[in-house]
Amino acid sequence: MSALLRGGRYNPGVDVEASLAAIAERNAELNAFVGFVPGVVDEARDDDGPLAGMPIAIKDMFVDRDRVPTCGSGSTPAWLTGTATVIERLRRAGAAIVGYTNLHEWGLGTTSTVSAFGPVRNPRDPARIAGGSSGGSGAALAAGLVDGATGTDAGGSIRVPAACCGIVGFKPTWGRVPLAGFADGTDGPPIDHTGPMARSVAVVETLFEVMADTKVEQVDVSSLRVGVLRRQFLDTSASEVREAVEGCIEILGPDISSIKDVDLEGAEIPGQVLPMLLLAHTAGLVRDDLENSPEAFQPETLNLLTLGSQISEENLRQSNTARVALRDAWDRLFEEVDVVLTPTIPTLPARVDELTVELPTGSTSVELAQVSHNSPMNLGGVPALSLPCGETGDWTVNVTITAARDHDDHALALGHVVEERLGLVPRH
Repeated sequence: MSALLRGGRYNPGVDVEASLAAIAERNAELNAFVGFVPGVVDEARDDDGPLAGMPIAIKDMFVDRDRVPTCGSGSTPAWLTGTATVIERLRRAGAAIVGYTNLHEWGLGTTSTVSAFGPVRNPRDPARIAGGSSGGSGAALAAGLVDGATGTDAGGSIRVPAACCGIVGFKPTWGRVPLAGFADGTDGPPIDHTGPMARSVAVVETLFEVMADTKVEQVDVSSLRVGVLRRQFLDTSASEVREAVEGCIEILGPDISSIKDVDLEGAEIPGQVLPMLLLAHTAGLVRDDLENSPEAFQPETLNLLTLGSQISEENLRQSNTARVALRDAWDRLFEEVDVVLTPTIPTLPARVDELTVELPTGSTSVELAQVSHNSPMNLGGVPALSLPCGETGDWTVNVTITAARDHDDHALALGHVVEERLGLVPRH
């Protein structure tokens, strides 16, 4: 698109009009969008830059031109004003922000079935979840309604919908993309991230460069030492997921320096620690509505926030101690290898009405299964890229490439190779 624009052969407004038409046709089915930006077609025609005229969706947890985000809830962050930094950067690069996407209420789940606007549906099968909490962004991309989107990720909320919808999602190193103007604030626990989502690694990388105001360095992939968290992640996943990831590992062999099985010390900790940090923080943000207008929340969210409001200072102190310990465990692991491979989620996308899934370790909740595979990266603050790595029946399976803090370029570089070798860029 940028090359066509520079050559005078591309009208950005046309792509935005096509995006809005596609949204009008499919949004009633998918429930991906909850709001739109007026006048975006005219804005797009005047734009230039690396994202000139690219239709972009924003997860509805960011303030934009004083529009307070819904957060998928009847309780909104009325304290937010102005425009979020990440939206300003996207617009400055020429992006056409077309609308705001539905999500799991206040980002407190990985299914996007709990929202004041109703559940987000998976474009491949509306009876299945789109993942969460950035489910609207994932569904919009998989359906071809936009070319890029933002998500936020405190425990898998970018990577889970990427896996459920068969697209690419990137959770950068903590702090690389500013959170100013984000509903959860910039002074919460250091587990919240925002990052790009798209249908290819190339677009995700371009969006990341804009959102982080940085340049991704080129990496010699042949020098990368790859670790596989087999015992703790791969072996605990469903057979079809294991087979797809194993196939990806085999294909990568000739391109990298080495590959070996590794373990992450304390990988089982996040399932207990992360919810304490996130729920206590969010309960504090919405304390007034929680006390005076509990009906503003969906019942499931109200239960979670009530628990969050009861978490003691001692429990929070212990949780933060555990978070630091896991961060240090990642540091030790990345002395052995440069990147780590894991399945993004341990099963294929669950049905919207499905509460549990079957794993080799037994039956567990959909939420816990998905959080357990993703929250260790949040507590460690390490960059993690999720992208398709194989197919099984009508579904793709996503692998996550995790790298050391501030080595976002390592994850993206290996992602390019996976995409090139497997050719699984979604065609909507």
